[in-house]
Parts: sequence; structure tokens; C-alpha cells
Amino acid sequence: DWMGGNLYWTVSGRNRIDFAKLDGTMRSSLIYEGIDVPRALVVYPADGLVFFTTWGSKPGVYVAPMTTQNSFKELSTSATSKPAGLALDYDKEVLYWSDANLNAIFAFDLTTLAKRRLLAAKAGSFPFGLTTHD
Repeated sequence: DWMGGNLYWTVSGRNRIDFAKLDGTMRSSLIYEGIDVPRALVVYPADGLVFFTTWGSKPGVYVAPMTTQNSFKELSTSATSKPAGLALDYDKEVLYWSDANLNAIFAFDLTTLAKRRLLAAKAGSFPFGLTTHD
């Protein structure tokens, strides 16, 4: 979070999303209840949002405000999915994620709230990390 000077990370073994100042001070938990096996995350500080994925009992892609503890909502869930990597195109306001079970990459338009499958990979190719670049 380059605007607030914070670093965010998932703590899968404890089902939390934590953050701290970039110098390591002021560590706290943003989400510590209601999520199961958080994996990837990406921040959108201009809108004050954190997007994250989970692999546990309710795998999916979620969004949370950066300023409110334990407040989040689902953007996309499926019992057969394992959403892995996340990337955000800040200019186009599109969130991308890869899915390790579905062997696909999806896009979610934050303006229209439309979800679409971008790419389907061969079975067993396990797409994981993503990034965008202008």
C-alpha cells in the first residue's frame, strides 16, 4: 500500500490477513474471523480496498475495506475452484485471478461487476502467479 505505507499479507495457517507499516511497526489483523485458508491478495489503496482469495471450505475471491476489521464480501465463489494468483489493472479497474482447479484465468470488471473467463489452460498446468504491466 504505497499510499498508506502499509504491507499486507495472508497468514493461511491462522486464517488471517495482517498488515503493518513498512518499517514493521503497528502490526495488526485486518481480517481474523470468517475466512478459511487465505492465499493471494492485492491492494487498491486509491479505493481503500484489499482483494484476496481463499482455498478453504468456501473457496473464492473476496474484497474488504482497508479500514474495517472483519468486513468483507465475496466477488466470486465456487466449490470446485481454487483461486490462486491475483493481479489488478488499476487504470482499467479489472481484477484478474488464476484458478488452479479450473486451469483458467478470469477477469472481473470492478465497474460493471462482470466476470469472464479469459484463458483456459491445459489440464494440470496449474496457473498461479499473475501480474500486469502497462
